[in-house]
Parts: sequence; C-alpha cells; structure tokens
Amino acid sequence: MDLGFALTCSGNCESISAANHKLNTNAIAVYTSQKKNKFIAPALFTILGLIFLIFGFIENNPVFGLTVISGLCFFVFGIALFVIQGRLMKKINV
Repeated sequence: MDLGFALTCSGNCESISAANHKLNTNAIAVYTSQKKNKFIAPALFTILGLIFLIFGFIENNPVFGLTVISGLCFFVFGIALFVIQGRLMKKINV
C-alpha cells in the first residue's frame, strides 16, 4: 500500500509507518529550531557567571566565597555547554 511517504502492507503496518513518519517529521522540526537557538543557554550561563564573578569581586568577598564559586561554576558550565552544543550541531545536517 502506498501512503505517499512509504510503501507498506495493509493493516497494522500502515499505522506503524505513519507513526514513524510523524516522529521523523517532529524530530526534524525540533533539530531545526535547536540549530537556530544553540547559543541561548550557553550565553545565559556564561553571562550569569560573569555577573556573579564581578559582584563577588566588587563586594570584596573572599576568593572562595559563595558568589565567586557560583560565578565560576556558571561560567565554566556555560563554556562547556557552548563546546558541547557546537559539536552536536555540527553532526546534525537538517
């Protein structure tokens, strides 16, 4: 049976093929939108980390104070996320 996107046998095969086609269509839409927004989360974490670091040093907190450590963690996580997102998005060719 020809469904327009696949050739299948009639019966249960039709519904399975239609479900797989719908999953693939939705996945392409998600990956396409992710490629457009791949810098939002890394930028947010990096900027928050810088803000925490700046306020931590302006307020004369000790180097191992909560604000400085939090800022450093946010900053490192943002940079790591940027690298991971960049590598993942290179593999996706949508």
